[in-house]
Amino acid sequence: MTSQIMAEEKCQHMSARPKVSIGVPVHNGAQYIQEALESVLAQNFNDFEVIISDNASKDATEEICEKICRKDPRFHYIRQGANIGMIRNFEFVAAHARGEYFAFLAHDDALLPDFLQDTSEYLDKNLAVVAVSGDSIVVDSYGVHLEYVKLESIRAAVPWRRRRRRFFIFPCFPDRPYFSIYGLMRTEVVKGALKALRDKDQIDCTDTKIMAIIATYGQIVSIPYVLRKYRIRDASESKQIMKNKIRKAAILRIIIRNIDYVKTRISLLNIIVAANISIFVKLEIIAVCIIINSIKSDIIEFITLPNRANRRRS
Repeated sequence: MTSQIMAEEKCQHMSARPKVSIGVPVHNGAQYIQEALESVLAQNFNDFEVIISDNASKDATEEICEKICRKDPRFHYIRQGANIGMIRNFEFVAAHARGEYFAFLAHDDALLPDFLQDTSEYLDKNLAVVAVSGDSIVVDSYGVHLEYVKLESIRAAVPWRRRRRRFFIFPCFPDRPYFSIYGLMRTEVVKGALKALRDKDQIDCTDTKIMAIIATYGQIVSIPYVLRKYRIRDASESKQIMKNKIRKAAILRIIIRNIDYVKTRISLLNIIVAANISIFVKLEIIAVCIIINSIKSDIIEFITLPNRANRRRS
């Protein structure tokens, strides 16, 4: 019997359906995962399950997770027999979610105590909304506070027509609407978005692509409360990929970055073309977000290039 089949069977033996499922994909997460799981235990909301998918870790991740699972039956630990890749590990936890609502929890992040209560109540009361997120406090590897990420461009007061555009603009700094991937979402919407995601071996900007797909299913909203701690680590998989690109020579780095931009914009274009929405909405998003904003972004990149080059030499 393969390890994948054994993992599937283990998921089938879970108890009654909870209100919320929390998916924790992890690979070598022993340093931080206990804090992440304890942040779920500290929630002011108890009707949840936690699905931990260990992507063949080689550290103490299994021991830490099994210890918590023995204490609380709402926690379920599944170890993959071999590394299935980051995106497929995210897919695994979502595929086995049984709750009405679903949230991803990165093994090195943490939820603040009101996260589940505030977000689940919002979805209960707003049926047109498919995903809701709070703001985040960003910390480094040591837990030092770096900044707050406030998702003000996707607040409920902003008309949905304008909010939806934010998910098709790339690059999208400084407002970073893709942070909403770590909010609470309707489970079937998450499963549908992951199923529709292409290029599952390419992890760059996956959060941007997933949230763009979800934006074609229904409204995404942020609420003005800090509900999550988001950790930026030098050792994270996506961070290492970015570092490898930054090490290249300046001109080559610019070329690589712009190739990445083009790839992501093509992905966003494919998402909107495939979406089950009005042709007029599609044309508006393609014109305003993917064409006009891309040209604007590239012009700014070209104008500021000499200044950035001078700073590097100084």
